[in-house]
Amino acid sequence: VHHSVDNIELSNLNGRLQFNEKGVLNSELKTKILNCPTKLAIRSFREMIPYTEVQLSGTAKAEIFSKKFNLPILALLHGSLEMNSTLKLTD
Repeated sequence: VHHSVDNIELSNLNGRLQFNEKGVLNSELKTKILNCPTKLAIRSFREMIPYTEVQLSGTAKAEIFSKKFNLPILALLHGSLEMNSTLKLTD
């Protein structure tokens, strides 16, 4: 899987994904994003406006972002960065 804007690659995706005809019930997935271990949790919600939520969490070395995105400001970063994100997908 590649993100269309910045070519962010997910690799070594494995784990558990439970779903039925109405959506994703639960998941425990592990992957690598920018070659850094990352956890993914995917779940569908049946509300007035149904949606599927993808939660991502992990830690990445700052130098990986500097190399990937080539922005001068990122050269000032040292150490590691926490990656936490929630993506909500709707119709």
